[in-house]
Amino acid sequence: MSKAFTKENDGAEDEGIVRVDELPLTAKNYVTPRGLRMLQAEQQRLAETERPETVRLLNEATAASMELEIAPLKKRLRDIDARLHYLGQRIQMAQVIDPGAKRARADQVFFGATVTFSNRLGEKRTVRIVGVDEMDVAKGDISFVSPLAKALLRAEEGDVVPFDAPGGRDELEVVEVRYLADGEGDAR
Repeated sequence: MSKAFTKENDGAEDEGIVRVDELPLTAKNYVTPRGLRMLQAEQQRLAETERPETVRLLNEATAASMELEIAPLKKRLRDIDARLHYLGQRIQMAQVIDPGAKRARADQVFFGATVTFSNRLGEKRTVRIVGVDEMDVAKGDISFVSPLAKALLRAEEGDVVPFDAPGGRDELEVVEVRYLADGEGDAR
């Protein structure tokens, strides 16, 4: 799979980066309702706007015998078709989990949790644990398969968990666990 289909962010911390093509084929595609809507919106935009426009430009370039413009347009069309195929598979495999749904343990970290934790230096940080396709490290949305999320999963408020950070081993204290309703606030 092309790098274009991974959510990599140059300079982002390692705890949020997970390449989709490195996930096992049997991995479940957990996603929040917001994440599913994002995937569907991208699929719709590509299918209804970008693909038809690219086809139109390709037809015009072909009719005008503009050889220099044809190759990049063909590549763009292949990229759009590949992304549409990928999105279709991810949407079909999606298992939607609503973070705002009533749960027996609201103080324990599971998928969809917004977690505030502090490190050994007392620095606090808040992250939301989301699906692979919806992660955005800059917003504090980290993938449930990221090393940071794996360290926090199943921890309860007050627990101290080990975390092998890029700068060395750290200990994280879970300060607060919240489950926000779909669209309610962001991770900060």
